[in-house]
Order: sequence, then structure tokens, then C-alpha cells
Amino acid sequence: MNSNLERAMVSLIAVFHKYSGKEGDKYKLSKGEVKTLLQKELGACQQAGDDSKVADIMKSLDLNKDGEMDFQEFAILVAAVTIACNALSEGCNKRTEKTCTDLEKTMMSLIAVFYSYSGKEGDNTKLNKGELKALLEKELGDFIECTDDPTKVQSIMNDLDLNKNGEVDFEEFVLFVAMLTMVCHEFFKQSAQKS
Repeated sequence: MNSNLERAMVSLIAVFHKYSGKEGDKYKLSKGEVKTLLQKELGACQQAGDDSKVADIMKSLDLNKDGEMDFQEFAILVAAVTIACNALSEGCNKRTEKTCTDLEKTMMSLIAVFYSYSGKEGDNTKLNKGELKALLEKELGDFIECTDDPTKVQSIMNDLDLNKNGEVDFEEFVLFVAMLTMVCHEFFKQSAQKS
């Protein structure tokens, strides 16, 4: 794992497991674990200490209604917060690396990776086909070995381009990374259960 994006994906999985399993299933976060994670990893969200706010977050994200947050639900939360932080364009960027939590660093890394490829050939808030190809080759070469085939890149572009404008914006990129990280987490989970 050499790229910034791959390291961010691994970090996202590590942050989840840093808090999961303390009160039960090691592949899920209880309400208490979610509260601790929000307080410690998103310190700017001091209101996370309010049990009613944690309950609201759990209710919104608990897609399978089991009263816990699995990795998929966590990844959706992180994607939403990352998109919001990008929209605000501030957040942890004003803070030093030393004062940011692991989750904040991961979110900053996702934002930085996107903007290091966007705008080289046009709009700096979107990735065109060439920029997406460069990102896939350099950041996800180990995961996606198809970037030499232009039809594969076009297929990925079509899948990511939810609004069909011929470009991938930040929200579409973050959803892609969240989904890819979910797949990786599931692979690691199944591998661990087999051994």
C-alpha cells in the first residue's frame, strides 16, 4: 500500500476497529462506541456528547435497524462528514497535523487526493476522464488493474458519474472510495473469520 488513497482507506478501517468490539460484536459499533468515536475522532463535534444527538445519528444510519453501526453504515457517516468538510473548505485544514485525529487526517487525505488530480485539464472541482485515469493508475493501481484499457476507464467513469455530466465531482469520488473501502473491509473480515 503505497498511495495516499490506499493509506486513507486502511486508516478508515483502522479507526472503525479502534472503537468497535468494546461492548460486543467486534465488527459493529454500539451506541456507546459511536458516542466515544464521535467525541474522540471528531472533537469539533463536541455536541456528540449529547445522547439524543448520538441516538439521532444512529437512527439515521442504522440501515439494517439492528441498533448498532456496522462498517458500511460507518463508511456512509464518514463519507457524509467528509463531503460536508469539503463544502466548508476549512475544518482541520487550519489545524496542525499534530492536533488532528486519525479520522480527521483520513478525511483531509481524501480531500487532498481528489484535489491533487482535479483541475489539471479544466474545472478544479471535478475529475474529467484523463484526471480520473491518472488517479486510478497512481492511487489504486493495486486494486484496479484495468486503466490501460480505455473502455474500462470509461466504464468506471460512467458508474461514478451519477449526475451524468461527464465528470466526477467530489461527492461522487467520496462515495466511490467509501464503497471500495467497504469491499476491502468485508474481504479482511471474511479472511479473519476463516483463520
